[in-house]
Amino acid sequence: TRLLDWTLSPYVALYFAVDQCPENDGAVWFFPSCALETITENRHGKLQHNSNEQLESRDVKAVYPIEAAQHNWRSASQQAVFTVCTHVLADHGEVISETFVGQEDRYPLHKVIVPAGVKNQFLSKLRTMNITASSLFPGLDGLGQASRDYIRLRAWRTRDEGITR
Repeated sequence: TRLLDWTLSPYVALYFAVDQCPENDGAVWFFPSCALETITENRHGKLQHNSNEQLESRDVKAVYPIEAAQHNWRSASQQAVFTVCTHVLADHGEVISETFVGQEDRYPLHKVIVPAGVKNQFLSKLRTMNITASSLFPGLDGLGQASRDYIRLRAWRTRDEGITR
């Protein structure tokens, strides 16, 4: 996708890494967005808000961080920020990695793997900090997702209690 949403909160990022696909590992990426913006603007110029030229380029692959001027109830609760890529088919992670090539010591790009085996434990701990589907997705869809998470965690705890007896 050309537009990707991120979060300023490591806890919200962790929630998204553990929420889906409990049988697979998750991941949390973090990087210095100010440095990304500076390097990208120095190489490719500022992102022009009313110009399709930058977004239609087939030659330039650049990722620009974007902070929303206004937030809706969902993006505010998720502490959302965004990146937009000038090339529609480019992978944001690859382009961001390429941006920092040769400067990794100064501007580290990190990917933390969350093993599948600890996802339920992390989801449970996040609940104690009120990082839940209902807090991140205000409304009925958040309530439904929170119910799903509750059932998932109940089954996990019940299974663990049965093993330890």
